[in-house]
Amino acid sequence: MKISKTHQRLADDLNRLHDLQGALDHPKYYLGSNWKDVINFWLFLDTLTIAQLCIINHRYLALDRDDKNVLISVWDTYTGCEKFYYQVAYEAVCAVSKPASLFWIPSAKAKATIEIMVRDDLLNSKKSLVFLPLFINI
Repeated sequence: MKISKTHQRLADDLNRLHDLQGALDHPKYYLGSNWKDVINFWLFLDTLTIAQLCIINHRYLALDRDDKNVLISVWDTYTGCEKFYYQVAYEAVCAVSKPASLFWIPSAKAKATIEIMVRDDLLNSKKSLVFLPLFINI
């Protein structure tokens, strides 16, 4: 299996900071039931050019405040290790994004990642995906 920069960073962070291993071999445990979609999204992120990141940045900045806060109510329903793993994944995306970041790109990438992880809960609560669509037709 090809490993994205973010997936490698997640595995390194879990191992180094929390003595947890297996993020590369057993991603479902750390990324939830939508782990395959998360991994594919991370591989896609590795291919983005600066021009594409600029487009995503403009789209992100165009979102209104309510759209940017859509994950908060869903996020608050998670507890324990599940929330912990999602937070580590969020931080891994941001860390990988920083060297080539443009304004809000780390946040947009990280929020899209979390949105994929909690997609089923979002859709079940009649909420729309907000961040993932920023990366469509790029």
